[in-house]
Amino acid sequence: MNKLEEQLISDISKTNVDYIARSLSDNEQYFHQLWQIIIRNEYKISVMAAWVWDNIAMLHPHLIDNYLAEIIEHLPKFTLDGIKRLLLTHFAAIGS
Repeated sequence: MNKLEEQLISDISKTNVDYIARSLSDNEQYFHQLWQIIIRNEYKISVMAAWVWDNIAMLHPHLIDNYLAEIIEHLPKFTLDGIKRLLLTHFAAIGS
């Protein structure tokens, strides 16, 4: 388990999500690392990663552009509704 994964599961709270999102800011490497954790589709860590990913994408919407096709591809494979919900919010934002 790497440091990012440890931080994700250390505290399941909005405060922790905000802290991680601010710390990673618009770093594309960490954004991609979060995506890799999300697509593992594992309870808790993938949901936390999706929550952080969502917060970063709200602050830096350009980061999600390269993932739209992958989101569509993986959406049916996600068994966790929280992940689906967080990812679908970005499509709703694009459509409005």
